[in-house]
Amino acid sequence: MTTKDVVMFDADSIELSITGAIKKNTLPAIRGEWTKWLESFKASELETDEDFTAAALFVTECKRVEGRLDEIRENALKGQVFKAIKELEEMKETTRQKRLEFDRAVTTRKDKLKSEAIARATADVRAKLAALQYGQPVDVEGAMRAAIKGKSSLAKMQEAMVQASAEIETVANTYCARFKALRGTVAGLYQAANEPATDSELDLLVRTHFEMAPEHAKLILGQKKVARDQAALDAAKAQPAEIPAAPAPAPQAAPVSAVPAMPADMPVKTMRFAATFNTDRPSYIKANLEAMGAKDVTFEAIP
Repeated sequence: MTTKDVVMFDADSIELSITGAIKKNTLPAIRGEWTKWLESFKASELETDEDFTAAALFVTECKRVEGRLDEIRENALKGQVFKAIKELEEMKETTRQKRLEFDRAVTTRKDKLKSEAIARATADVRAKLAALQYGQPVDVEGAMRAAIKGKSSLAKMQEAMVQASAEIETVANTYCARFKALRGTVAGLYQAANEPATDSELDLLVRTHFEMAPEHAKLILGQKKVARDQAALDAAKAQPAEIPAAPAPAPQAAPVSAVPAMPADMPVKTMRFAATFNTDRPSYIKANLEAMGAKDVTFEAIP
């Protein structure tokens, strides 16, 4: 379609003067002009931006012609000129169908350009967010569609998406910086407590609790310390009591065998033992027996 060859149709050139009968009817003369006007626009031949601009104007003009034809029809009804009415109705319906055809073409083109613009803006923002070390989930495409809602032109849509992109990036950068600061604080708490923590554990803690992450870290570290202290106390209680070591014997004394430790859970009973020792130091033997818990130890020499 070549827009410079199009001759616009003037609906105001239709004149009906009615006084019970049609005195003047220019419809037959200008019908060819109207037909030529409609046929000069072909939706299948829309290609360039100039074509679509002209198509949008054509849709507007069709609406105006439809309205004018309705006015003429109403005037004709008053004079009951059925032939003129029928012809006007046919012209209006044909004009309407042509308008709808072009309206669909323009709308489809506009929707395509809008979708492409949204896709480009969304991809650009997602690439910038992906470069951040710590990001948060963002519905970028949803934000772009919300930004262009109610915008009538592609230029206004593009402007709105640029502004929305800048806002999303600002929020994302602020979040990333705060995430790093909180993570550093939490890592410092673990280091001060001499408690190991993996990178994934630190990330999960901050991502889950964010501003409250340091407080949760203190709580976790406190619980771990209580658990360690309790474990150490339980281990100490489980150790058997140690028997004091006996004084070292004199060089000339006979060696004394080591006394095995009694099990901690053995029931205690009072018992009396008798034993014979070969020694020249009875006081040393007595002391060892008393160290093992013996009472009233006495001895006598055997001839």
